[in-house]
Amino acid sequence: MTTEGTSEAPATEVKETAPAETDASKQAATDAAEIEKWKGLSRQHEARSKANAEAATKLAEIEESQKSEVDKANDKITQADARATLAETELIRLRVAVKHGLSEDQAARLIGETEAELDADAVEFKKLLAPEEEEEEEEEEVTTPAGGTAKPKTTIKSGSSSKALNDEDKLLRDLKRKVGVA
Repeated sequence: MTTEGTSEAPATEVKETAPAETDASKQAATDAAEIEKWKGLSRQHEARSKANAEAATKLAEIEESQKSEVDKANDKITQADARATLAETELIRLRVAVKHGLSEDQAARLIGETEAELDADAVEFKKLLAPEEEEEEEEEEVTTPAGGTAKPKTTIKSGSSSKALNDEDKLLRDLKRKVGVA
């Protein structure tokens, strides 16, 4: 019995092991097929991805070339607008200066962007210039011993005129004023 029992037991084990090996081999074959399927899909997706990347690169290059043209056009428009605004402001500045009797150099000192602002600044600038002219007149007048006022006599050297001296005085005075020497 023991021999029979011993021989029966291994036979049962073989029967049980055989179906397990069969199931394992079937599972391994199924797994291998599944792996090959996913590898194939992966290769397809990788190839499609490379093709899409190339297409995306070409599209980006086209967009960049078009964008550059648009940007160039926008830059030109912006520069033209800036030049036009500057020219309009300068024109208004010169009109206001002429209106108030200012020179071109004096017009350059006017501050403002609108005609009203420039006009107000020209009025203020004229007020600043007016006291200097009054001071000049006061400097030229002197008190006489009799208590009156008179303008001092200018000594004219030969070859010069009184107008030339007055022009030189104005130039000297303007130069001193610009340099900051009173």
